[in-house]
Amino acid sequence: MSNLYNRLAKVYEAMYQSFIDYEQEYQFYNKILTAYRINNVLEIGCGTGNLASYFIRNKMGYCGLDISEPMLAIAQKKNPNGKFIQGDMRHLQINSPLESIIVTGRTLNYLVEDTEVTSAFHSFF
Repeated sequence: MSNLYNRLAKVYEAMYQSFIDYEQEYQFYNKILTAYRINNVLEIGCGTGNLASYFIRNKMGYCGLDISEPMLAIAQKKNPNGKFIQGDMRHLQINSPLESIIVTGRTLNYLVEDTEVTSAFHSFF
């Protein structure tokens, strides 16, 4: 895994704050989830918890998954009431059914090989 997601998690956090409108992104996902009466969401690639704060604040059942423990530490610190788990989207192991999974537009970009993308989608299913 790249240093960007481990040793440089704080740099990643600052960098992404400068060009992504997380409130707008949340509104996009929330509109879809609300239309389908979804109350719980698993966010794949939650990073430092920027979307998490919106879901949690709006009383959505939320769990964030990321491969980077340092990123999850930042997410947990920013969202003390949030649930965050460390894991690899290519090998997702959740023991109970999920209402919904969101994978933000940037998350799949970190998978380099076609086989990794296939593994991730198989894992989500």
